[in-house]
Formats: sequence, structure tokens, C-alpha cells
Amino acid sequence: MKQSAVDKEIERRRRLDDFQIHLPAMSNLLNEELTAAVSQHGSMASAHEGWAVIKEEFDELWDEIKKKRELRDPNVMRREALHVAAMACRFVIDVTMEGNPVK
Repeated sequence: MKQSAVDKEIERRRRLDDFQIHLPAMSNLLNEELTAAVSQHGSMASAHEGWAVIKEEFDELWDEIKKKRELRDPNVMRREALHVAAMACRFVIDVTMEGNPVK
């Protein structure tokens, strides 16, 4: 059955509402992860290092995703996805922001 334009708009708004509900918690988790990473490891030394760190975190997420559905752990996937997001934020800050010497 084909969705009407009204049904599509209702579904779009529902998804946006779901996103808005979870955004503050995700922002807090991301901030915690980013703060911990920076305090433990400092700034990224280069764009190449940043790429390698992001890839390593992504590979850890991919390892969990590749498991059979019934063996996947949502908590592990969430943790690894947050690691990817935090490292991407570090990359933006350390490598691309004005005033940072790393390029």
C-alpha cells in the first residue's frame, strides 16, 4: 500500500520527535566520551593519525555489526558508535579548526 503525503509527513515528524527525545542524552554521552579521549590521549598529531583512530573505532563497531543479529550486543554497538562519533569530533577540532596547527 502506497503512503500518502500526509502519512509520510506524520512519519517524518514522528522520527524527528524520536530524535529530539534522544538528542540530549546522546549529546551528554558524546561529551563524556570526547572528554575522556582528550584527557587520555591528547590532541591528534596529524590528519593521518586522526583517520587511523577513526578507522580503528569504526572497525570495532563493524566487528559487532557483522555478528549474527541474535549475538549482537546493543550496548557494545552504542559504545563503539559513540567512540566513532567522539573521534570524528576530535578530528574536526584537532585537524580542521582555525588556530590548530595540525593539518
